[in-house]
Amino acid sequence: MAIQKIKRKKGTVYRVYFRNPHTGKVDFRPSTDSLKDARQADSAIKHRLEFEPASFLPADFAPPTDTPLLSELLKEYNQHAHMTDVTRKQTFYHIRRVVDFMPSVEVADLSRAKLKEMERAMRESGMKQNTVQRRVSIVLSCLNWCVDEEIIAENPLQGYRCRRGEDLKLIPPTPDEVALIYTHALPHIRRALTLAWYLGVRPGASELFRLAWKDVDLDNRMIRVWSAKKNTDMVIRELDLVDELATPLAVWKAEDMAIGTPWVVHYRGAAINSIKTAWRTTLDNAKITRRIRPYDLRHAFATQALAEGADIKAVSEVMGHNSTAMILKHYQHVLNRQKKHALNVVPKFSITEESPSLNIVIPTSEEPQKWKN
Repeated sequence: MAIQKIKRKKGTVYRVYFRNPHTGKVDFRPSTDSLKDARQADSAIKHRLEFEPASFLPADFAPPTDTPLLSELLKEYNQHAHMTDVTRKQTFYHIRRVVDFMPSVEVADLSRAKLKEMERAMRESGMKQNTVQRRVSIVLSCLNWCVDEEIIAENPLQGYRCRRGEDLKLIPPTPDEVALIYTHALPHIRRALTLAWYLGVRPGASELFRLAWKDVDLDNRMIRVWSAKKNTDMVIRELDLVDELATPLAVWKAEDMAIGTPWVVHYRGAAINSIKTAWRTTLDNAKITRRIRPYDLRHAFATQALAEGADIKAVSEVMGHNSTAMILKHYQHVLNRQKKHALNVVPKFSITEESPSLNIVIPTSEEPQKWKN
């Protein structure tokens, strides 16, 4: 959506336009000669699109029939269910792949057997376990949403659980790998890497690329992190700056004040929302062949902090989680030195010469013996 500036003989007018999320068509609002009024109308529409999308439903909208296609329900769910813009975009991508495997299945014919068949086909196509689980969960969430919205009477897959498999858990980068990546990185990649490594923020537009200089207090050595929109219980996190981060931040701020950019991570002064291409190029230049994602820096933060004895609740809150369960289940990767330490800290015992011998009778095949508990 945007504000259109139109020059006419009697003066300049402004008109707000946006794409209706339900019809896909561009809607135009009445023009006004006040830019302020246009901006207010633009803000009001943005609010409705975010929190009241159903208010844009056409007057003749009717929910699907009693036996709609699963693909139709998935479309309704993606358009009308409450979720962030990023989640909606990701969900749309997954829904397209689900429809490829179940293109013409009516909800009335949907069964556990059909969903298991879809699971099996996805795995046979080479799809990772995490992706299979994500797509099955979208189908189940869609059906539950449709029941709540009274589009269907009941969820035919209520209580269904995706077959467990081996989750894909990539080993987070080591400090040596991070140093190697930093050496071959462009300036904006170096900034992103340094901040993600020392703060454990979510790499991407949800947190890392939202960091602004107004949220950095170098005098008090503190940075304010605005949590991802999905984290409604912890909107802001105020984190201390370690020396290894405060020093480069001071240098970066001096550079950015000269060009007038408000963002801590940017590309030649312009805001960015993705570093995928530059990240892959950096790994190629560093001759790193194994898969390392920017998000793995967040995993590395949790892993290294816990390995050094940091309190798990503190690590959880620094990373923007209220529960430590997420850290233990998804983010902590046990290091080899931790395993070695676990083996070495078990209290030792020794058998002295005065210790009684252990008389154990070993049964032979000729004389089978029953062991008693």
